[in-house]
Amino acid sequence: MNDPTTMTTITTWQEYKNQAKDNYTNENYTQALISYQKALQKLQEEEEHQRQGNNSNDNSNSNSNNRHYQHESTRKVMEQQILLSNSVACRLKIGGLEMAVVAVEEAKKCINLNKKWPKAHIRLA
Repeated sequence: MNDPTTMTTITTWQEYKNQAKDNYTNENYTQALISYQKALQKLQEEEEHQRQGNNSNDNSNSNSNNRHYQHESTRKVMEQQILLSNSVACRLKIGGLEMAVVAVEEAKKCINLNKKWPKAHIRLA
């Protein structure tokens, strides 16, 4: 199915997200789920790396740095919501009790990130 000679190395969460979208569109839900999970992991690693970098910065321009960090953090939380929601969708397409149980847990995590986001509640329903 995948030609190893044409495969590229994925290094960012955005690339994993795009790969997952392609797999989902092609009804390859298991591969989409794997890619969404990798995207989530990369995004969380990036967030942790930025948090550590932000903590080690000196106090010069601290207000500007904090505003930038807060904006980036908010954007990443939104991306986390989307990735979790899409992961839930994959699990529901795959089916089975085990997938359903994990889908419920992921939907709850998604809601905890933003209780006002309707799609998270729809995924839980």
